[in-house]
Amino acid sequence: MIRELRKIYNDFFKGINCFIDKYYNSLTCNHIFESYMEFFNILKKFRGTSRNFTGLSEYFILKFILRQLGNKFNLKQKTTDISVFNSIKDKDLIVGQGIGLKIDYEEIYPNGDFEVPKKKESIKRPDISIHYKNKLIAVIEIKTYLTYKNTFNRTMKKLKEIHKCYSNDKGLIIIYHHPGQGSRLTEIKDAKDSFEWFNYIILQKNETLFKDELQEKLALDEII
Repeated sequence: MIRELRKIYNDFFKGINCFIDKYYNSLTCNHIFESYMEFFNILKKFRGTSRNFTGLSEYFILKFILRQLGNKFNLKQKTTDISVFNSIKDKDLIVGQGIGLKIDYEEIYPNGDFEVPKKKESIKRPDISIHYKNKLIAVIEIKTYLTYKNTFNRTMKKLKEIHKCYSNDKGLIIIYHHPGQGSRLTEIKDAKDSFEWFNYIILQKNETLFKDELQEKLALDEII
């Protein structure tokens, strides 16, 4: 019984992988958005709602990036909960989700008439990170919506903290739903103008090929 269920699950994800491989050269950003929305429309028929069902938005992007980086990877155990994709062609290339990145920072504490800085550490786990020759080269955060200002602010704060410690990395936010022409979009554009290492991709209504957008924003061909 469990073996049969395991096959159902495996066939689902293998089907998505085959879909990306088959249409890799013709999938636009809006196609990625529509593919994601199609799944959630089907999900509503079986579940009544798509709320609190997450993970597929990241999976689409992860598999596309792996395809763009050559599509030949071994899965390598990193921790009990996390495995990473290690390139067969180039062992120095690693792609993963939720990989912990150590962040060093300072907090100021009062000490009599003085304020004393103390060094501290924290761990940030980006949605997707790309590593090459033991260096972090790209961090990707994926959002289905940017409905609230705090969502974008928290994401940018995370990217800035990572970039401060890993100055060679590029930060990219991929947004599924178009945020509209209001203040959210203005904030995103302002951030792009303010930080040369930061960029964004909005999928909905974007007819550019997704592989071209990734290449423009991350220059992935420089490492393959």
